Amino acid sequence: MYFDKEISADSSAKNDKKLEKVLSEKFPYQFDIHNEAYMHLWHNGNKVPYKNTENAIERWIATVHAVGISGNSSNIEIFAPYGLEDIFTKTIRPIYHVDNNRILYENKVARWQERFSNLKIIEWSDEIKNL
Repeated sequence: MYFDKEISADSSAKNDKKLEKVLSEKFPYQFDIHNEAYMHLWHNGNKVPYKNTENAIERWIATVHAVGISGNSSNIEIFAPYGLEDIFTKTIRPIYHVDNNRILYENKVARWQERFSNLKIIEWSDEIKNL
């Protein structure tokens, strides 16, 4: 993921697909690349636009994947607004914000449970109000 308002949404989407293909051919992983500058256009365009990459990471569905890594071979920077412990303990914990909800969270949890074992799931709480 990246954040670039300088290119159009259409160009961005086309470039993302090309890069996913190149990386998937080079590495044995499935890549999912998106320009976070345009993610608010997804889901009928009813989300608040992200301000930058960090703002996008802070507003993802769960803490376990709210981590960004950037840099080069001599300097790596990690942005982890909710820490790294949930990754190491395989804990799936919701991030409560205006664009997240029980349905999104539970759907994501269900997909992860199909792919990964021994996950510790923190249930969505309706007691916590969205921001």
